[in-house]
Amino acid sequence: RQARHRHLLSRQKGRSFQSVWVCGHYIDVKKIEFNEDEHTMDTMELMKGAIDIHIHIGPDPNRRRRVNGYEAAIQAREVGMRGLVFKSHDYNTTPVAYTVQQLVPDVELYGGVSLDVEVGGLNPTAVEAAGKLHSKIVWMPTFSSKNDMEKKKIAGDGITILNEEGKVLPVVNEILALIKEYD
Repeated sequence: RQARHRHLLSRQKGRSFQSVWVCGHYIDVKKIEFNEDEHTMDTMELMKGAIDIHIHIGPDPNRRRRVNGYEAAIQAREVGMRGLVFKSHDYNTTPVAYTVQQLVPDVELYGGVSLDVEVGGLNPTAVEAAGKLHSKIVWMPTFSSKNDMEKKKIAGDGITILNEEGKVLPVVNEILALIKEYD
């Protein structure tokens, strides 16, 4: 199991890492001791107390996920993580986090909502419901965003948070106000 949590850091000639992204945050590499012979670091220590703010869980209507919320929470507990934030592009994950929290109380579990087409896009009602459920994160459109769809050459308009003049849409300001209200 420990080998699964090791992360090989390759050193490129003339370049050095300033920081690495681990479990949802950057780690200052200068504070990590390297084994010069193996060029490895033990991520088990890095994971202790960390919160991963972006973990996709099953069920997912569009793709297979490696773990469900319960399995993710158990794995987080096994490596000493402080918590996880579950993410889905299709539904608010807060009820899943709440339910799994009852089964794995020693890991902080949070949910959020991504404002993709499956929840109505830029939907203030979905954001208000998320606030009432104590969701921790509201993601602006991801997979159904105009930018993502253009980049992946997917047909359709996609959701944008800007008007033709490049100004934030009024509905986005409404959403931001709701996020602030429930923060």
